[in-house]
Amino acid sequence: TLFFLHSKANAQQGDTSFSKEWLDIDTTLTIQQLPKTALEKVNRLYPKTIQANLGAQQLKCMIYQLTLETALQESIEIPAINRVKKELKNQKDSLTRMLLQAILAKQYKQYYNQNQWKISGRTPNAGGLQQPVTLWSMSDFHRAIRLAYREALSKPNLLQITPALALAAIYIPGSNAPKPDNWWELLLMEQLAYEKDPIGEMPNTGGQNNWRSEEHTSELQSPCNLVCRLLLEK
Repeated sequence: TLFFLHSKANAQQGDTSFSKEWLDIDTTLTIQQLPKTALEKVNRLYPKTIQANLGAQQLKCMIYQLTLETALQESIEIPAINRVKKELKNQKDSLTRMLLQAILAKQYKQYYNQNQWKISGRTPNAGGLQQPVTLWSMSDFHRAIRLAYREALSKPNLLQITPALALAAIYIPGSNAPKPDNWWELLLMEQLAYEKDPIGEMPNTGGQNNWRSEEHTSELQSPCNLVCRLLLEK
């Protein structure tokens, strides 16, 4: 499983337990500019976070892995999507599953953005979302992203009692962004941002609260802000 989060205290502990290792990784990545070596270090750290049962740190490792693998290889999007789906299949913790659904939504959007020239002319196929992602049409991606965000917001009570900064390892508010109090507000902002600017030329049906501009985004992201962004670039 990716991680378990049972309390705010558990997440806060995870924010500092591997500070030495993360400093080494970020130094390797941003100062030495050795992304492959940085990825190798993250891969070594990941099982340690699982063994320590530190939720936010496990998710942070996955974020770095997905981002660095994408940077180091071309056409890595499908393995990244499959990785998130595998974690969803194995994960039992409700909060973790909702965060993974938000990650999956942005993985879908990134794949679409990078392959729009191949996708835009497709007609919807009979298999719909049951078909491989490589065969999806624009409307299939739009539907999948909406479904993922719906699942990400499926347990509002749990999200509302989880403070936004309880997962400080993976959440850094934007400098000019609204400051959500909890993860319900944060994920709702992510969903509304998508509805404001959906893929293709889908109509905006996200309601009247489409107030968040792209430059005022609160991102779910790693501390290595310019290189590793959670959910990757929009």
